[in-house]
Amino acid sequence: DNMKEHKVEPDVDTYNTLLEACGKCGWSRTTGRGLEKGSQVLAKMAEDGVAPTTDTFNILMYGCAWAAGAGDGWRGVEQGLDFLSYMAELSAMPDVITFNNLIAACAQAAGSGDGARARDQAFRLLETMRKVGLTPDQGTCDTLIATCAKAAAAGDPQGVSYGLKVLEMVYQADLDPDPAMYNALLGECLKEAEGDAVCGPGWH
Repeated sequence: DNMKEHKVEPDVDTYNTLLEACGKCGWSRTTGRGLEKGSQVLAKMAEDGVAPTTDTFNILMYGCAWAAGAGDGWRGVEQGLDFLSYMAELSAMPDVITFNNLIAACAQAAGSGDGARARDQAFRLLETMRKVGLTPDQGTCDTLIATCAKAAAAGDPQGVSYGLKVLEMVYQADLDPDPAMYNALLGECLKEAEGDAVCGPGWH
């Protein structure tokens, strides 16, 4: 508003900078409520006739992942999905970073107790990503592996098997899995193997 008083019209870069500032004190509801403030900035952009760009939404998607890991859990994923729907309404094309950030939100939610639901959503996002013509990259695979490992740790019985599918995808694409993500999944594989050894077949 002060800019308008001086007859300076804010552009999309101005609003993107403001969005980044929203997250400085935290994006979650228990920290700085950056996502809530970011949604208000997005509404202000619409009011002023400034079209958000992919970068605009990528900032918000990053905030969703941050918030999901800082107490918001599944709410962070839901907020990201709402932003993705809004992108479709505006015909704003998501990129790989958009999806990687949103899958990262799923990984954080999986670690907050929403294991199977978060894993399922992460793979739906992978499918959507491919449908719009985007190729998963190293970051995509790392966040998917993280989601599967955290989901398995939270009790998801399919977490390990889905994680192994991602590893297969990694090797087919000649990528290198992040050692931390690989080790997390390997740890869950070992736990599953130990459980099978203790229980024996047919005892589950």
